[in-house]
Amino acid sequence: MAKAVFPRPTDDLVQQVLERRRAVKKKPLPSDSSTTKLTLTLDTEVVNWFKASGDHWRTRMREVLRNAAEFDKNS
Repeated sequence: MAKAVFPRPTDDLVQQVLERRRAVKKKPLPSDSSTTKLTLTLDTEVVNWFKASGDHWRTRMREVLRNAAEFDKNS
């Protein structure tokens, strides 16, 4: 089986990747204890459906869960 040969990245490509990483830094969680970080196992179909809806899919998932639990976002 032939070994895959990948082209060496150019300086421009490396710079683009580095700039994107700087631009996409994660926002810190609110410090007012309004959220709880956890690990959750979900069906792949569910996660893929939310991801297909575009950026900020985690926020939309959180809103769906809040609505299912009948929480008012402003309370």
